[in-house]
Amino acid sequence: MVHHFVNLLLSCVHIFASTIGTNPLGFALMLMDSLASIGVSLFRILRREGVTAMREHWRQTAWITLQTVFWVTLVLYGPVAIYSVVHSVYDDHQFQVSANAKLLAANIDLAARLKDTQDNAEQRCEQAKGKEIKRLQRQLNAACFRPDRHLTPEDHAVIFATLQRITDEQKKKNLVPSVRVIGGWQDNEVSRFWNDELWPIFRNAGWTQRTDVPSEKLTTDQINKNFEFQRAWIYQSGFAEGISVFDKDAKGFGWGLSMPFYERGYGSMWDQRHTELPNVDGLTIWVGYKVVAK
Repeated sequence: MVHHFVNLLLSCVHIFASTIGTNPLGFALMLMDSLASIGVSLFRILRREGVTAMREHWRQTAWITLQTVFWVTLVLYGPVAIYSVVHSVYDDHQFQVSANAKLLAANIDLAARLKDTQDNAEQRCEQAKGKEIKRLQRQLNAACFRPDRHLTPEDHAVIFATLQRITDEQKKKNLVPSVRVIGGWQDNEVSRFWNDELWPIFRNAGWTQRTDVPSEKLTTDQINKNFEFQRAWIYQSGFAEGISVFDKDAKGFGWGLSMPFYERGYGSMWDQRHTELPNVDGLTIWVGYKVVAK
């Protein structure tokens, strides 16, 4: 209660001061000016008439002057003070009315939303259920009408030609081309696509397959961690589906090896990201999942 009264009092003071075109300090200086005038008057009487005259008249003069200051101040500023109190109370009332109106409007809106939610809950549930059924149907259709990937004879020829060209270049350097293979092996279709469709072409073109073998510097646990880290990066970079070729050397065979997969619709176009796969040592191929229509 005291807190609210103090706030009201301060508000009245500020409104009063602004109404008379000053501030609280300015109004205080005005009153001090009147009081100072009394003091100066007594001092002048002392200088001109002497101590006797001042003692004779100062009480009467000071009292009359104080009464004059009081009544003049009351007449001039009393109505302004009353206006300040009324104005402050009115502003506070208007603020409370506005705040109550906003709360009432918010309550009405919240009640309307709640009623709408309750009235349409069953309908929305049916709509959500319908969307989920359609999604599952799309997945089922993908499994039924998009069977395991199989390379056509033309696919075989294009991929083999690219692999053979790289093999010939490596033979000139007395090297045997090799590739490290990673993939989503938990998907049976991915495993079948690599083992039955792709790897025979690599093998027939004279390629070997590199594997991570545990050693003193590379433990089995570290091999697994590297693979999981690479797989997470591939998913985040949008390479989970299809065939992707990676190579740290942007001028190596990565771009050339990726082209037949891209051209035949089995992989992604080579770009700068294909040099950024973590922990890559030489050519690495990711055997991803078959593309499923959304």
